[in-house]
Amino acid sequence: MSTTEPTLDGIDLENDVFAERIPHETFALLRREAPVHWYDWKGGTGFWCVTKHADLVAVHKDTETFSSETGATALEDLDEEQIAARKSMLDMDPPRHDELRGLIAERRSALETHGLASDVAGDEADRAFGRVCDTIENDLLDLHLAEMARIEAARARAAEGHYGLCADCGEPIPLGRLQAHPTALRCAECQARREKLFAAAF
Repeated sequence: MSTTEPTLDGIDLENDVFAERIPHETFALLRREAPVHWYDWKGGTGFWCVTKHADLVAVHKDTETFSSETGATALEDLDEEQIAARKSMLDMDPPRHDELRGLIAERRSALETHGLASDVAGDEADRAFGRVCDTIENDLLDLHLAEMARIEAARARAAEGHYGLCADCGEPIPLGRLQAHPTALRCAECQARREKLFAAAF
C-alpha cells in the first residue's frame, strides 16, 4: 500500500493528529525544508514551529527575545485572567523562574529526606500524617504561585495605565474593593455576574 508523502502546503498539526500518534514524518519534513515554519492553527492565532535541535536550544536560552511569560506557553489565545489562572513555572522567565526552581528543589529535597525517615521509623499513622502534611504544603505552594501571577498581572496593568478598571464594563473598580483585593480584575457586580455564569455552566 502506498502512502502520500507530506508537503509543506498540506501540513496538519491539529490536535486530532496527535491524539492518534506523533506525526514524525511531518516533523522530518519541517526539519528538512522549513525548520522555522509558521502554522495557521485553527484553534487560535497560530504559532511558529521550530524543529531543529540547535534552534530550539537557542530559543530556550534567549528569554529576552522568546519569552515564556509574555502571552504564556499555551497555543490558545488567552486573556489576562486566563493566563494568570494557569500560571506555572513553564510560564515564567528568569530570574523568577530560577528562584522558584530553587525553592522547589529545596522542597523536593526536604520531602525526599522526610520520606526516607518515614520508611526507617514510625508506624503507618505517622507516615499517613506526613503525606497529608506534604499535600497541604504543596497546595499552599500552588496558591502562592497563583497569587504571584495575579500580582504580576496587576503590575502589568498598572504599567499599561489601566489598573483599577473593570475588565468587563470598563468602569473604575471602587477603591474599597481594590483595598480588599488589590489584584481584582472586575468590579463586584461584574465578578458576581461572571461567577453566576460559570456556576450555570457546571
